[in-house]
Amino acid sequence: MGFTAAGISHTTVTTTQQAPLGFRLTVPQGDNGVAEYVYIKTAGAVAPGEIVGQSGVTPYLGVVTAANLEANKTFGVAQVTIASGSYGFVLAKGYCPIISTSSTSAPAVGAQITSAGSGIATDNAMNSDALVGANIGHQLTLGATDATIGGGNYGTAMIYCTG
Repeated sequence: MGFTAAGISHTTVTTTQQAPLGFRLTVPQGDNGVAEYVYIKTAGAVAPGEIVGQSGVTPYLGVVTAANLEANKTFGVAQVTIASGSYGFVLAKGYCPIISTSSTSAPAVGAQITSAGSGIATDNAMNSDALVGANIGHQLTLGATDATIGGGNYGTAMIYCTG
């Protein structure tokens, strides 16, 4: 498990800032490679699996994403609950064990993904420049209901968010 020199991990959530906003933390994931997390402050509550993007023009202030938000404005996918106004890490790159999906059949396994809005992943047709720019990775498993995470559908993905 990766930790900063200050002892905070990718699951640390606090109401006071513990690291510079935008700080990147790499965490080994065994046979799934290395994950990269980015440290943000939230402008609204964020639940596990939700895709998080930039709020307005304030760097590293995150909100649940709108539909087809560009990858360079997308910070990553929350893996823990981060309350509004709190600080924490979102997964920016690598194997994503929890991503909210639009249903139990979409995004399809292997499909390129983007945000459908409300922080939920959906199939990305990649049929326009805007959709190519909004691509954040590809789906590995179909979404399924998991009450231990929340009330939606959750799958796994490989993600690459550059925000």
